[in-house]
Amino acid sequence: MLCINSLNVAWVCAGDNKNYGEIYLCIAVEYLHFVATDRRLGSCLVCNYDVKTVMQLLPMDEDHEAVSIVSVGYVAPDFSHP
Repeated sequence: MLCINSLNVAWVCAGDNKNYGEIYLCIAVEYLHFVATDRRLGSCLVCNYDVKTVMQLLPMDEDHEAVSIVSVGYVAPDFSHP
């Protein structure tokens, strides 16, 4: 799953002029991890990816930015946590 922030739609705080879209997106991603775990799925936040490659595969306009990728899937039955 590719998580995208809309740069022109999110709320901007008048005090510090910060666009809070990325913060709200991060909160939503955390909830995605919680729901995946509740449904006995594994999830992993992918932070180190080639932005240019993602943009080629999934083009978006310049008003949006890719923030994170989340992989979700079934955990191998023989997987054990360290």
